[in-house]
Amino acid sequence: MGVREFRDHLSAYLERVKAGEMITVTEHGRPVARLVRDEPLSPHLLEMVAQGRLTLATKPFPRWEDIPHLPYDGSIQELMDEIRGR
Repeated sequence: MGVREFRDHLSAYLERVKAGEMITVTEHGRPVARLVRDEPLSPHLLEMVAQGRLTLATKPFPRWEDIPHLPYDGSIQELMDEIRGR
């Protein structure tokens, strides 16, 4: 949705995000933000961090569009078989 639409109906969109929906805000048709529910880390993950067995991400995960992709004309199953050497 556009920035104006988001601003005009902010409370309703925040309720949708709280319910688990991811919302993308656009400006002039281009994505500028993604809103997702903020979920605290589980106690198990926090324990693993404290033990040094897990390191939390320090940078956001790259957007799918920003990751270089090689063209592939086959199905996902064919690609997985190729990767697995079948």
